[in-house]
Amino acid sequence: MPLVLATILSAALMWASFPPLNLGFLVFIAPVPFLWALRRVRTAREAGWVGFLFGAAFFGGMLWWIFILGAVAFFPLVLVMALYSTAYALVMYGVREWSPMRWWFVAVAGWSLWELVKARFPFGGFPWGGAGYPIGTLPGTRSSAQWIGVTGWSVLVIAFAASLVLMTEEEKDRRPLEV
Repeated sequence: MPLVLATILSAALMWASFPPLNLGFLVFIAPVPFLWALRRVRTAREAGWVGFLFGAAFFGGMLWWIFILGAVAFFPLVLVMALYSTAYALVMYGVREWSPMRWWFVAVAGWSLWELVKARFPFGGFPWGGAGYPIGTLPGTRSSAQWIGVTGWSVLVIAFAASLVLMTEEEKDRRPLEV
């Protein structure tokens, strides 16, 4: 149950960082509960459900307005986005017991790959919901977009969130920082 609550909290925080609330600062902590849950899943099935729940809750909430086009537009789009987050969760399940440094690297690179793939497939992609987009609502960050772009901000956001997850682990869970 704590994994489900963490996942729903993470999806709600991610949703709040996008319009209509536009609380962009939340994107820095929004992935933390989801990554925390993925670090603690015990089975691949549990990881898959946590990933699917995150994707369905976040994208379902963010894309509710597409329902105006009908269920035939809304449900397949949310399903595809939830399957992408499920794939990410399964990758993270595979590396959950790796050293913290390796886990951190896969968390950041995997999220970046997830955003890259969903931005290009299917039908030309769907880049909405990337972790770098809400940064544009924060004062002083728009000018950096010309240098690092949305993708760069996504990497920085997830790197920060994954670092917070590792810093909050209990001492018994710590493994040496080996590459």
